[in-house]
Amino acid sequence: MNKAMDVLEHLISHQSLGEYVDSKYGLPELYEGKGRIKLIILGQDPTVKNEKSRKFVKTVLNLDKRGSLYVYLSNICKGLGFNLDNEVSGSPAI
Repeated sequence: MNKAMDVLEHLISHQSLGEYVDSKYGLPELYEGKGRIKLIILGQDPTVKNEKSRKFVKTVLNLDKRGSLYVYLSNICKGLGFNLDNEVSGSPAI
């Protein structure tokens, strides 16, 4: 997370990118499975275009919720032979 914060600060200070970075709510927490991690997913929910809803994102990709993205990624992981709740970790993409 320290490295991710360094990158976030760099992006904010960047002359042409800073205006596109919303750091108001900080970085979301990591999502960590309960077992031995075999797969890491990088990113943040791309559907968070509505600024008002961003404050509700507390975990990378909203994986702490059981919404449609969780179900979608869970099915992909299952097809790859992984269990999203046990063997997958989610990390900020920056």
